[in-house]
Amino acid sequence: MAAGKQTTATRLPSAGSVVALIAALSLKRARRANLYKVLIGVLCVPPLAGLLALLSDRGGLVFFDIVVPVYVRYLVPTLMALQAANSVADEVQGKTLGYLFARPIARWALPAGKYVGMLGVSIVLCAASVVLVYLACMGSQVGGGFGALGRSLAAITLACVHFGAVAVAFGAFVVTYPFVAMLLYVLLVDVALGLIPGGLKVVSMGIHLVNVAGLYQPVTQKLGWSADPQLGVGLSVGIVLGVTLAWLVIAMAFTQSHEYRVSDQ
Repeated sequence: MAAGKQTTATRLPSAGSVVALIAALSLKRARRANLYKVLIGVLCVPPLAGLLALLSDRGGLVFFDIVVPVYVRYLVPTLMALQAANSVADEVQGKTLGYLFARPIARWALPAGKYVGMLGVSIVLCAASVVLVYLACMGSQVGGGFGALGRSLAAITLACVHFGAVAVAFGAFVVTYPFVAMLLYVLLVDVALGLIPGGLKVVSMGIHLVNVAGLYQPVTQKLGWSADPQLGVGLSVGIVLGVTLAWLVIAMAFTQSHEYRVSDQ
């Protein structure tokens, strides 16, 4: 090789390493914004309620079975919505998106990395909160409901997986107030359809998550309305995972657009 003409091969980062890096940066940004302190504060409320229920002789599995649907239908979506702005929207508002997309990385790695970073912490925090609720409300009967606890943890994990994907998608679609936009979607589509008797319940991911927890009780007949659908646990898990994948694909495809937010930088 001629002197002065030595060439070096440029090694592009792998997709996995880029996703991991974006996930780590996302976690650091969330810590700096004290977001996790807010999440932990919210998740401390149900265990305290469980302890009060035990002290007032209203604890046990009855109380636990009431609290779990609140987690999967309301609490987890709210916590994920709080993190939606920390997904893709913060890169737009911080004027860093153009810089990131100028690097030799795949654009889909941005929402994927944000999702991975959001998901790991959320599952740990939510699962810990549910375990504390169980311990608080069961008292001396703590060994009598491990089956219910296991099903509930599976439902909580699946809820984080699903609503985390929804949060990433709304963080990509909505730059201003993605938290509000996602909450409106959850209330108007997921929660509302889950309250309507009949076949529309299959559209509500909250119903499927409650079913995974073993707490779905379909009404066979009610004031002339059609009967609620009979749902197997395997079917519910498949539906939730399928819809989750669809949200992630949409978010990644949205950021793949050549014009995506670049003109705003």
